[in-house]
Amino acid sequence: MQKIKYIILDEGWECLWGVWQANWKFPEGLEELCRRIKADGYIPGIWTAPLMVSYFTPLYRNHPDWFVSHADGNVHLTTLSYGTMAQLDITVPAVQDHLRRIYTTLKQNCFEYFKVDFTQMIMDAERFHDTQIGRAKIVRKVFRIIRESIGEESYLLSCGGPFESVIGIADACRISTDIHNYWSMIAQNIR
Repeated sequence: MQKIKYIILDEGWECLWGVWQANWKFPEGLEELCRRIKADGYIPGIWTAPLMVSYFTPLYRNHPDWFVSHADGNVHLTTLSYGTMAQLDITVPAVQDHLRRIYTTLKQNCFEYFKVDFTQMIMDAERFHDTQIGRAKIVRKVFRIIRESIGEESYLLSCGGPFESVIGIADACRISTDIHNYWSMIAQNIR
């Protein structure tokens, strides 16, 4: 019998997408949660969507120059079932510092497994601060920053990121979409 090794805190722990801090469900904070997970003999992990920022966050309102845009200069917004999202422009130096702070903090909270999602959506953007960097390198840059922030000893899972962009940086790539408790989700992923 295979023993469970990881306990992963998936979507729903954060205040809002882009505000990667514990919400009201975790009054003792993430560090205490990690301590309890480790005390029970497991390795704590966490899910994030590092480039996605809810339209309703102060981050979006206070830093309009941090986001990718359409050719006309308007922020590129994407509507998901989670709400309207803008995407951080990793070619902006302040955004790179912002991501380093997020992942350094999560690592300091004692997470050792990092599930990174939705980075492939940046490929739909038309305009970046740095016009010389290619699309595949943009996603690679995201994962390099995360890897540097969490260290080589942490496990890094790419969900949806293009394989060629994360090879050599991520430990693994998820190759399917989410599987819920519906047969249609299973059938979709079987392909």
